[in-house]
Amino acid sequence: MQMLGAGRKNLEKIGLIMLLGAILVFAVGSAVLDVIWQARGGILARVFAWALIFAFLGWALFRQMKPAFRPDVFGGLLALLALVLWIRFPLMSFQSSDYIDCLQEWAAAIRQAPGFTSLSQTIGDYNVPYFYLLFVIAKLTTVAGELYWIKLISIAFEAIGAIYIMRILSSVTKNKVALFASMFAFLLLPTVVSNGSAWGQCDAIYTSLSLAGLYYGLNRRSKLAYLFFALAFSFKLQTIFFLLPAIALLLSKRIRWKDVWVFLAVFCALLLPALIAGRPLANTLLIYYKQAGYYEWLHFNAPTIFGFFDSETSSSMFARAGIFAAGAVFLAFALYLYVRRDRLNTERILEAAYLSLLIIPFLLPNMHERYFFAADVFGVVYLMCHLKRWYVPVIGVISSLLTYLPFLFRQEMAIPLSVLSIAMLGIICLVARDFIKSVEADRSCEPGEICC
Repeated sequence: MQMLGAGRKNLEKIGLIMLLGAILVFAVGSAVLDVIWQARGGILARVFAWALIFAFLGWALFRQMKPAFRPDVFGGLLALLALVLWIRFPLMSFQSSDYIDCLQEWAAAIRQAPGFTSLSQTIGDYNVPYFYLLFVIAKLTTVAGELYWIKLISIAFEAIGAIYIMRILSSVTKNKVALFASMFAFLLLPTVVSNGSAWGQCDAIYTSLSLAGLYYGLNRRSKLAYLFFALAFSFKLQTIFFLLPAIALLLSKRIRWKDVWVFLAVFCALLLPALIAGRPLANTLLIYYKQAGYYEWLHFNAPTIFGFFDSETSSSMFARAGIFAAGAVFLAFALYLYVRRDRLNTERILEAAYLSLLIIPFLLPNMHERYFFAADVFGVVYLMCHLKRWYVPVIGVISSLLTYLPFLFRQEMAIPLSVLSIAMLGIICLVARDFIKSVEADRSCEPGEICC
């Protein structure tokens, strides 16, 4: 036994040396690619940031391989990880219209305002935590480099999300192949790569923080769950798509009502810097309310129930009907979870999460194409747990990706939006049917599938 233990420790030491060497090789490769695709000042800081992201993911892989560490497998995973990150380099200089029309102007306004005075101003329509990140970028980088750092922040959160996807899946399986596959699938999802590296959007931030909250909730770490859900909600209102799985965690007594103060405390604490700087309280607290009323169109090229209407259709009647429908479905779903709360094991909570991330944005009006981002990501978990339904998350991701392309690259829709909406409705119905069937039969999964 002592010899086995000593051999295992030696292998782990070899693994650490491999990781350090891989970080160095990755940094050199990143420097070369940075010169090819970026060719601007500040290369050392950018390469250092990339190396940190690589090290963070590499360390997660190293820890996940224990106790049966295999240097050959670890080396292959590190090589694949480097390639997965390097494919983002050609996209880093791409400028979307969101950056040109919004983020660039917001950063310019921050840069022009002396000191911290911009924190007291209403610049842009994002909540203040993201504004803090933009503030740091605008003050510490040049105009030429700001876009790169905006995207790097999103990529850093993609790394966090990939790790928490792997951790969430570890709650239902110990299959190492499935765990590693889930992390790489997350990082390689075309909507994930497009959203951060090309678009420069921040959907990875709230999604990754919500995944962390879900993970800690599943593991009965109530305060940590509330903390991460609060962080996610502070960045994006779309965190409400995770509300139903949060309710499932409450009903299954994995998180406690008495800890809700953590959510409120964290949310309020993140507002303090802006309030101290002089931003009005009402302006700070009502930003999500203002966002909800900012857009009038029924949809922004999202594959929702409103996909049968023209993208510029504006109708308060249809919008109210969609909100009512979403509210009714939400209440019905929450009631069903309450009635069957004694059957909410880990796998069913995960199924409920995927269903919630699909159905809520599908029914709501004013949805952007990016709002199925969290569903695309969580489809990785669904795929690993339901291999026979592999086509479900694939259809979801393809439907999302095809709506990205017209906005990013000014292309015509390859498939009519109404067809994509029908496809999305189809997978929602299928996931809902399987979920209800599983709960009512009080079984976990089909033979041959990964089960908890």
